Amino acid sequence: MPTAQLIPSALGSGKDYVQLQMRIREDDNSLHIQGVGPYVNRDYGISADIDLDDLPDSVMDYLRDVPTHFASKAGTDMKYLIGQMRHAENAGRLNFQVKYDPVYNTKYGCTFNVNTGDYPRLATFFDMATGKVATPIPEQAIEEVED
Repeated sequence: MPTAQLIPSALGSGKDYVQLQMRIREDDNSLHIQGVGPYVNRDYGISADIDLDDLPDSVMDYLRDVPTHFASKAGTDMKYLIGQMRHAENAGRLNFQVKYDPVYNTKYGCTFNVNTGDYPRLATFFDMATGKVATPIPEQAIEEVED
């Protein structure tokens, strides 16, 4: 099983985040995410989509300007930007951080949140990567996404 890369908060809070890569998929109106680590739904770890309607337009505009240099974990020719995510259980949200200059809404670049309940696979991935749970949490069938 691949090991997730845990990295410290870009804000300096001392909390661990898991590294992810992401890209905007204009064709299906989503922020596509890949993460290397414990198996959730891909051999390399996780593939998931966040609906662009769940994110402010200004965040998406900012992310569109961040360079995409990193190869797809699925072996396609798509390029991704690097970010990080934390499951903030007590707040019921997933917090994302993207380091880039010029900055947007924080001193290191950009931060945004989505509700944990809307994206259980991502929450499970973080929890497995940090040892909070050992196996994926069963969930109803979710449409597979093509990387």
